[in-house]
Amino acid sequence: MIYKNKLVESVMDDLKKIVPEVHQQILESDVNEDIIFSNINILLKLLDDRTKKQADFTVEISLKDDEFEWKYVASTPEDVLEEETIKIKKQYLIHDFASKKFLIDLNNPEDFEKTSARAELIYKFVDLNKESNFHKGVWVYGPSGVGKTHAMIGILNKYAREGKLVAHVSMASTISKFTVTTNFIRNQEGFDVLMKKMKLADVLVLDDIGTESPSKFTRDDFLFNILNYRMENNKLTFVTSNASVNEYLNYVSGIVAKSRKEDGLKVDRLKTRINALMNEVHVIGKDRRK
Repeated sequence: MIYKNKLVESVMDDLKKIVPEVHQQILESDVNEDIIFSNINILLKLLDDRTKKQADFTVEISLKDDEFEWKYVASTPEDVLEEETIKIKKQYLIHDFASKKFLIDLNNPEDFEKTSARAELIYKFVDLNKESNFHKGVWVYGPSGVGKTHAMIGILNKYAREGKLVAHVSMASTISKFTVTTNFIRNQEGFDVLMKKMKLADVLVLDDIGTESPSKFTRDDFLFNILNYRMENNKLTFVTSNASVNEYLNYVSGIVAKSRKEDGLKVDRLKTRINALMNEVHVIGKDRRK
């Protein structure tokens, strides 16, 4: 809508940005420009007040005797949770878990207790080296059900809330989407998009490594490729697994039987990337799924 009065135009623009629900209510009420101008001080007070409050409410405005009246209406808990979920989800380049997990917050005692990894997994073992811009992630391993994935999603959510781009990749289900035969990758375009997102992410979690079938494609084309890129570009990377680093490397060794020397070199190169990117942490505890 075009306004003749520049002050009215400016205030309406500010309302659209800061209190969009009020801007929409004024438009729908079909009040004329003169009434808006006569209520400029009220609208300015609303703008000033609104910028000082949390966004866990909406504003309702009404017109009585040509004068605006406004009040705050508390959003329902469901509205607040939905808004938080949408905000966090926007920062995920890749994920394949239920929406409720976007709300995992390891600062919340209830979520904190659901993982044996606990806060030390984040704050103690993530090597925040103050003398370097590079932060090492964690290769966290242990039995099923002790909360490894829960903790990792909590870490991703933490960085997502800070505006970082994050990605969560479930290894078995992801690798199964790409069948490889004689240098041909089914869904090559999808694979290229996946690799770009994994490289772009500020923080990446590779979940349940070792549950995928071992293959030259998985080890060399997928895992080495992404870890090498992230090492060279100082990108924070995490892994969860039932296996330690050495156990996993044994699992993926001997893939190319006709060239064991070359195979061994590739395993060594992969180990170098893993050690450069991550500290190794063993998590134990009871299976919380039972």
